[in-house]
Amino acid sequence: PLREIPYELPALTRAPKIQKKIDKLYKKESTKKESLENLKKQIMVLEKEENPGEIGTAIGEILWELSNISRIYKIPQEQQLNDKIESVIDFYEKPSENRK
Repeated sequence: PLREIPYELPALTRAPKIQKKIDKLYKKESTKKESLENLKKQIMVLEKEENPGEIGTAIGEILWELSNISRIYKIPQEQQLNDKIESVIDFYEKPSENRK
């Protein structure tokens, strides 16, 4: 049933749909606490690891958990990322005297 969610969807759209289905079909009931604990573990991997494969895996785990936290709070992650991107662009493209 998880494969019914189209692979062609953007990952930021697909991940929460899969997470929701896992909770519903497999009675997983993901929690913010679980996700935060896994985020901490993966950040520790990034702090220590030098192997690109392990770093990539940790980044994937971090993105998965952030997606889950967004889903739990019902916050559209793609919109939050777009808002952050816009604020960074605004910061860097404003005259330098406004960057304080």
